Amino acid sequence: MVYKYVIPTPKNESSGSFQLGVSFAGGYVAGVLCVISHPTDDLVSLLNNAKRASVGHVVKKLGVWVLLT
Repeated sequence: MVYKYVIPTPKNESSGSFQLGVSFAGGYVAGVLCVISHPTDDLVSLLNNAKRASVGHVVKKLGVWVLLT
């Protein structure tokens, strides 16, 4: 998708080091998004397993630190 929408040069015309840089940047962005989405995934999982629990109740019970680590 990066080569299709962001970079005007086709992948097969790019150098190996440029392709490596694009792969590294994509992995970095994916890692940042994973760090952001992981606590919300845990929260949704706990809400689905608990009966009549609210977001505030789960966060209060576990603590913000536990959700973020």
